[in-house]
Amino acid sequence: MFPGNSVQHASEGIEIKASRYEKGWQGHNPEDTWLMVFVYDSNRPRDTMSHNQRPFQFLAVLGERLVKADWLFTGRSETSRRTITASVTTSGYNKMIANWIYRAPRLKTPEILAQ
Repeated sequence: MFPGNSVQHASEGIEIKASRYEKGWQGHNPEDTWLMVFVYDSNRPRDTMSHNQRPFQFLAVLGERLVKADWLFTGRSETSRRTITASVTTSGYNKMIANWIYRAPRLKTPEILAQ
């Protein structure tokens, strides 16, 4: 579609995110775009000395086309160096969980199943 992959922005494509959280996902721009989120559970660095370690596992994979209204632009101050972000709103979250691609059979976090 784009010879030499020479496009910085287009109406086609998908933004991929990985998160250990069931909601509160962020993207880079509040726009009409496809979003795919891989929700996972894993140990944190502080768990390496613990006896409660657990294996890495995917809890859910969610994907949906979101529109600008499904994002809340966060912005940043003029002096900030952090990346500009937008957060997925409740409407976007509801779209994402309604269009799940994968759900772990024994999900420890049932909120993702809320539909």
